Amino acid sequence: MGDMRDIPLAPRFGFNAAGLADHRLPDALSVLADLGYDVVTLAVGHWPIDPWVDELQHEVELLSNRLDRLGLGVVITAVSRYLLDSWQADVPSLLSVESGRERRVGLLLRAVRIAAELDAGAVVFRSGAAPAEASDRTAWRRLTESCSKVLEFAEREDVMLALELSPGMFIRTCGDFEELADRLGRPNRLALVLDGSGDGVAPVRLAADDVRRVLPALTQVNITDVPDSPTGEGVAARLSPILPVLFESRRRLLVSVGSTEHGALTPQYAQRALADLRSTFGGSSLGPGSGR
Repeated sequence: MGDMRDIPLAPRFGFNAAGLADHRLPDALSVLADLGYDVVTLAVGHWPIDPWVDELQHEVELLSNRLDRLGLGVVITAVSRYLLDSWQADVPSLLSVESGRERRVGLLLRAVRIAAELDAGAVVFRSGAAPAEASDRTAWRRLTESCSKVLEFAEREDVMLALELSPGMFIRTCGDFEELADRLGRPNRLALVLDGSGDGVAPVRLAADDVRRVLPALTQVNITDVPDSPTGEGVAARLSPILPVLFESRRRLLVSVGSTEHGALTPQYAQRALADLRSTFGGSSLGPGSGR
């Protein structure tokens, strides 16, 4: 990376708690805080935050208190693939027929409310895929109407919505995101999440020019399954197409890692990944207690 590593980006470093699903949630949070992560990603879904549990308000209050004590910031994701349909992934979506859209919008509204209670940095969501019977015009109309409803509520709750690009989704490229933002009037509450996991793993192949165009909206970069590297540069290798752009931008982003492997080695993976993040970005100026 040359001299670019001498430029202090001061990103926040996060970890997706899904990789610690074999832990009790309080223990998982303690592990991440002890390691020195700034932010934890928690899913509204089957685990750890069930949006329909009877004692949801009480559980969210307990969670908020624990995050405060540990000094962990939080990002909420609402992308659990089988939460609304046990047989089909990612349906209904924001582009489904009206009854389905209402269910997906309702879930996102609940996620926004939970995020507000936790003072979360954002609610991460995906567009979903367009049904086969929907024309391109119909798909855009449905998506913009759905997003408008959620954005209106997010504005009232002072919560950011962050759209994650993903394969198979209607919004899957930086260009798609730009068109959606234009159709919605470039709302301040709409941000972008990119995945830099690498060829064969990343949801979207990232190109420097594409990322440069969406930098004003970019709030988070995810990396899944950072490989072990003898030089400690697994993160840099995964982000190599866009890392120069991130350094040029000087934006204070959340860089979050995760693991698809659950089990006894995950805390050690989280420790190695954080060391790799710090090596790549020159360390974080934000320590525990500053993420919320």
